[in-house]
Amino acid sequence: MKKILYCMFIGALLSGESNAQTNNSWMELLSADKNHIATRTYTQETGVAWQDKIDYYDGLGRLEQSVLRYSHNNNNNMVMYQEYDPQGRTSREWLPVIFPNNGGKFILPDVVKTKATATYGDNAPYSRPVYEASPLDRMLEQYGPGQDWQDNHHSVKSDYLTNIAGTDTLNCIHFTATNASDTVMQISRIGNYATGQLYVTRMADEDGNPSFEFKDKLGQVVLTRQIMQTGGNKELYDTYYIYDDFGNRVAVLPPAAASILGSGSTTSWKSNTDATLLQYAFLYKYDSRKLQIAKKLPGCSWSFYIYDKGRRLIFSQDGNQHSRGEWSFSIPDMFGRECFSGICRNVLDPFSDPLLSSVVNASWYSGSTAAIGSGPYKGYSLSGLTLTSPGLLSVKYYDDYSFLGRNGFPIFTDAGVCYDASAETEGFGKRYSASSQDILTGSLTACLDEKGQSYLYTVMYYDDHDRVIQSKSGSHLNGGVEKDYMAYNFIGQPTKHKHIHSATGKTTQTELYSYTYDYADRLQTTTHRLNNGPVMTLVNNEYDELGRLQRNRRNGQANLHTSYTYNLRSWTESISCPLFSETLYYNDARPNQTNTHYYNGNISGMDWNVNGDKKRGYDFSYDNLSRLLHADYLENNIRNHNFNTSYSYDKQGNIVSLMRSGNQNAAYGVIDNLTLNYRGNQLIKVEDTASDSNLPASSMDFRNGTNQDVEYLYDENGNLIKDLNKSIADIQYNLLNLPKRITFNDTNKSTHEYIYSADGKKLSVIHKFSAENRTDYVGNMIYENGSLKRILVDGGYIENGTYYFYLQDHLGNNRVVAKSDGTVIQTNHYYPFGMSFTESTHGDKQPYKYNNKELDMNNGLNWYDYGARMYDPALGRWHVIDPSSEKYHGVTPYAYCNNNPIKNIDLDGRDWYLYEATGQLYYNKGMNQKQITFNDNLYTRVGANNMLGDMKDITEKSYDYEESVSLAQAHGYAINPIQYITSEDSREQPYTTGKKSVSITTGKIEIVNERYGVFTSDKDKVVGVKTEPLFTESLKKTGKLDILLTGGKKTNYVERNYVTYKKTKTEDKIYNAIGTLFGIMSTITTGKQDYRAVNVYRNRDDYSKATRGMGRVLNYMK
Repeated sequence: MKKILYCMFIGALLSGESNAQTNNSWMELLSADKNHIATRTYTQETGVAWQDKIDYYDGLGRLEQSVLRYSHNNNNNMVMYQEYDPQGRTSREWLPVIFPNNGGKFILPDVVKTKATATYGDNAPYSRPVYEASPLDRMLEQYGPGQDWQDNHHSVKSDYLTNIAGTDTLNCIHFTATNASDTVMQISRIGNYATGQLYVTRMADEDGNPSFEFKDKLGQVVLTRQIMQTGGNKELYDTYYIYDDFGNRVAVLPPAAASILGSGSTTSWKSNTDATLLQYAFLYKYDSRKLQIAKKLPGCSWSFYIYDKGRRLIFSQDGNQHSRGEWSFSIPDMFGRECFSGICRNVLDPFSDPLLSSVVNASWYSGSTAAIGSGPYKGYSLSGLTLTSPGLLSVKYYDDYSFLGRNGFPIFTDAGVCYDASAETEGFGKRYSASSQDILTGSLTACLDEKGQSYLYTVMYYDDHDRVIQSKSGSHLNGGVEKDYMAYNFIGQPTKHKHIHSATGKTTQTELYSYTYDYADRLQTTTHRLNNGPVMTLVNNEYDELGRLQRNRRNGQANLHTSYTYNLRSWTESISCPLFSETLYYNDARPNQTNTHYYNGNISGMDWNVNGDKKRGYDFSYDNLSRLLHADYLENNIRNHNFNTSYSYDKQGNIVSLMRSGNQNAAYGVIDNLTLNYRGNQLIKVEDTASDSNLPASSMDFRNGTNQDVEYLYDENGNLIKDLNKSIADIQYNLLNLPKRITFNDTNKSTHEYIYSADGKKLSVIHKFSAENRTDYVGNMIYENGSLKRILVDGGYIENGTYYFYLQDHLGNNRVVAKSDGTVIQTNHYYPFGMSFTESTHGDKQPYKYNNKELDMNNGLNWYDYGARMYDPALGRWHVIDPSSEKYHGVTPYAYCNNNPIKNIDLDGRDWYLYEATGQLYYNKGMNQKQITFNDNLYTRVGANNMLGDMKDITEKSYDYEESVSLAQAHGYAINPIQYITSEDSREQPYTTGKKSVSITTGKIEIVNERYGVFTSDKDKVVGVKTEPLFTESLKKTGKLDILLTGGKKTNYVERNYVTYKKTKTEDKIYNAIGTLFGIMSTITTGKQDYRAVNVYRNRDDYSKATRGMGRVLNYMK
């Protein structure tokens, strides 16, 4: 993608581009009397398509107006405008508006304001801050767009205080931690912090829900506090953070622990004996290098980590592995790239730093002798340590293809692995044959079954932009081979994808996907062709002038035509289709005025209609922590209680009571009246006082199968291993904490057996009861008992040659399943938390339902498979600990979506995000701006992130350091953390990436902007960051998101990693690292959300457009 930059400062044109003269005609159209910077980005190789961005500045150099225009949309320009007060502070930021094309000229402010008011039908289409009357210019209030918010004083409010000892809301207890022994920590309460020793920031959201953050003089957060108001009672929800003398966070006490340990006569507790610490606390241990060597999560045993001399994580061990006497290992090469990983039985003491003087390295033998290029490490040699009884789970090859013909790879001439030059004649990408240096070229991944260790191979070929253009891989089916071919446009978006699936004794399936994009590089159409069948239009998207998804069509059918509308904050208001419609309410009233108005982004009500059936709805109410309390059911705008639900929670967010009404055959009544009891966060007993005798057989309600003191048991990692209410006698897990076998205590001794690959992909499920049924998953191909059952495609599936489409609500729940001709074959209605109404129809037609996840109802299991965890919708909780639990210390690691399932979803069981099926949440692969699909939903990068203009109406929170570390743990990336601190002392820090190990020295630095987390992605200047190409399997349906987020690298702990840059010709050149994650994820969300998100921008231009250039920037110089 080529860019031309022009800077105009009152008549002076500065340009270093050789082809500037060819663009003078364009420049002459701009407002020469205004300071401006004009950037043209070409989106086609021939130069006939481009995007312009013109930033106009006032006389003091402040950004005043931005204009976006496109070569293929000459009728309209998008204009964004902001105002300043006499002190030079931002006073109003106006929502983007559309004007007829005037060549990019400056639009007079009054004209912009008038147009904005008319466009949004609101007298306050702008956000505005309220500042403190002091030289500090601190923001006291932030009003988002909307007259209703501004006239009724619904702003985000901030107060800047200090702690006051002995008061209720401003008091802070002083906890300390000392090491008693290797795995024993002593926590002490030594009183309260003296008055005035802590900085306190009080925040209140747009509904007035308060939260507090207490920081010490070092900028360390020592307490976060939320307040629950119930009637006249006030209850504190405190999370305390404890540090050692070196600034390492050594303990976190979430609300339940803080409540118990914060009072009483006892003032000291040991972590190995105190039940509160064992059940609730997060504990950490560090070595002399400030590397985390031990960690204990709530309710789990200790995990351990060992690093080599280069500070690279080599060994890790969780609680289950510790009991088995095994370690996981990850061996890098000299460049820090993971070469192989697995498990071993070394005897190691993490507290003695056993690899302190060792540099662990893997070296590849690239010679021609196949025998030498094999061996126990699949062609690698190992130096720096000796592994005891190693078992390899993953092997990765780089730089060339000399691994072919060895270690289970076919020879290089085999069609299952060789480069297919004939694909170039079909318009697919051309291989860059000069070099494959520094990129992942192949891999072996173990199958985690009990028949012995077998491996699945993958070989990848790249074009001259390091994009995967061919991928060949083996499957677990006999003789199975998966081939993928990709073609890209000039800016790296996929235009074609061919997938060929084959296996011995199976019919070869060939899929061809084609993609087109509009003038703003947004996905317009996706078509699909199976074998020699007709071309099917999977989706045809249309966008409104502001870039929001306005409608989509499937197969040209009127019944499959869906339209979307939004409020002025671009929150979804309605989804409308002849077969399914939905209306959402926020601060607005539903027709019967029964809903509570919420201004903070919580959904106050919803209506839906399925296939012409009666109009159904819910009114929702929440507590001060935005946890769902009540869902009151309506039919035809009248409450009737048929499907009401209500919930209550403990301080950790564990559901302690749940009431659910439903169908009792001929009548309606309470079908679940549950009381849930816990040991810490772990559920141990459920009592149900509702009768099950009159319920339909299809009901998924909770069944009280036993009455014992302890009905649920857990292993050392916090995984559920017994559920006596479901007659589950035993659950065994693999090393990924994914189920390996579920054994039921029934007359048939039924079992569910699961086979995964070592990277977490589900390969097979075998249900054994009176009969045996086997399901195999090969990418998007699903086999049942050896026969192809269905092929998953974007937005639906194919079965017996017929296309079926999902019609989804705002959460991506499949509400209607319809044939390509518009005929309905399944309808679904859901309670909050995902349990189906018994009035849903034809539930057995296909299993993908809530959140578009697969429901397993065999033997009464009734769990949804999210990939990383199984979810129980009847109880509204997971049964395995959250891999991202350290991002949400104050919430139980078993909670689903922070107990707000009305606006949040969990994509894969690892984390929860707001999800809008209408295109409001986007994931960014990185530089290539690719659209991807995950579980049939489209996630896309929207070019310059201008889908919502400058996103002035978005309120988000950036990751702090600990949250960034947790994200790295979950997703396997080295990241640059965002913090709310003012400076950090100089330090030199090794930075290990997938390509090189380097060091960077930082001076005292200001760490990034308070509002957005963003990151420059000048590809030529970035060293490393990702461990391998993100599309290791091209655009396959299954497992794509995992590849996107993890890059295939398993990282259990990252202490702190900085993004580093190559040295340029001008050594004093400073590059700006604006924010956090490189090419991993960007989210664009609507409204203020109670979760944390980051925005990723391709470059500083995109950053400036989105944030108006007002954010502080973290500078690195290498």
